[in-house]
Amino acid sequence: MTPQELKYLETSLNTAPKEELILRVYDALIMLSRQAVEKLNNDPGNIEGIHNLLLRSQRACIELIGGLNFEIGGELAQNLNLVYAYWHRELVRANMEQDATRIDKILPDIIDYRKTWAEAIKEWRKQQITEERSGDEFASTA
Repeated sequence: MTPQELKYLETSLNTAPKEELILRVYDALIMLSRQAVEKLNNDPGNIEGIHNLLLRSQRACIELIGGLNFEIGGELAQNLNLVYAYWHRELVRANMEQDATRIDKILPDIIDYRKTWAEAIKEWRKQQITEERSGDEFASTA
């Protein structure tokens, strides 16, 4: 990555809304997990490369856990915490056992959760726009 690309990435991460950052963590988790599976299947002797990819995948899970707000999210946040912790454990085990099947087992769920999160963002934004328009209409009639 060039210095300009790194600067762009840094700026985009620093200015992105929290919901977009969560989406990017999902993207990183999916990308890193896929790369780890590929290395495990095609280059199993590259222990360090596999370890580094899985370690970064584990960090992405920790970031997802850290992004949860248990006060606002309540039971949903608690359930997501359990799911993210499970993914993390499976990635740790995959790393310890050099077992791609552990990653293959959780990857479809990770992809589904990412899609769900993206849909939730779209719906939330639509709701925000509707509320803003309703507020504008109310203000113009008052």
